[in-house]
Amino acid sequence: MCGIAGTYLWPDGERVTETMSAAVAHRGPDADGRFAHRLARGEVHLGHRRLAIVDLSPTGAQPMVADGLALTYNGELYNAPELRAELAAAGVRFRGTSDTEVLLQAWRRWGVDCLPRLRGMFAYGVLDLASGELVLARDQLGIKPLFLVRRGGAVAFASELKALAGAVGGLAVDDSAVVASLLYYWVPESRCAFREAEKLQPGSWLRLRPDGSAQQGTYWSLREVAEEAAGQASPDADELNAIVADSTRRHLIADVPVATFLSGGLDSSYLTALAARERPGLSAYT
Repeated sequence: MCGIAGTYLWPDGERVTETMSAAVAHRGPDADGRFAHRLARGEVHLGHRRLAIVDLSPTGAQPMVADGLALTYNGELYNAPELRAELAAAGVRFRGTSDTEVLLQAWRRWGVDCLPRLRGMFAYGVLDLASGELVLARDQLGIKPLFLVRRGGAVAFASELKALAGAVGGLAVDDSAVVASLLYYWVPESRCAFREAEKLQPGSWLRLRPDGSAQQGTYWSLREVAEEAAGQASPDADELNAIVADSTRRHLIADVPVATFLSGGLDSSYLTALAARERPGLSAYT
């Protein structure tokens, strides 16, 4: 995992971004990056703490700035090789081998229309240097976290809620979220532990504009996918095994050693066996 943080038109945004980045340092011990951009009504600051998994060289460093875009990104794209090939065939030239660069170039070419094409887990912010617009996006199932606080047209965002709480100040506990946590052992996506804070919803994006306005959209819905799947025949055992094997293989894309943590149950043992078949020498920890 990596840690991302940033501010948009936020007063004292540089200090706030620095504080939030420090709070998520444990998510990315390999590198620490910053980017700042001035707008007519304020500034944009992007922070990144890197855990290097794919492309360990400086060409994978973040925030990544190229072709008029600045990107801070947490996650991994499992279909990055296919997207890279498609973009390269269209004339895109890559400097490195990171999926971060693939995402940046996919955004440059397709904008928000790239989101349904992405197969993976991610949360990111991408700034268009020409228009001054910042778009925040989150993966289809909300695997990667992204929290934000809006005050007027200003926004602060981070990978972890504690980073926001420790940097922006004035956040009050949401009592109903506490009750939900005690009853259900989790806080529903519609709520956050602090009243003013919010989670960017899974499968959605938020566009922030220099005039202080915002636009939000959804590109994927679990409910819609489930309803569509309900009317289709279930896959047989061989097809299901092929699907799980393919997903496992894609999760093993890394330039660093890979390990699994398993409980010893059927599901984790099955996935570990599939992973070991793809990556001989895989380490497993129980």
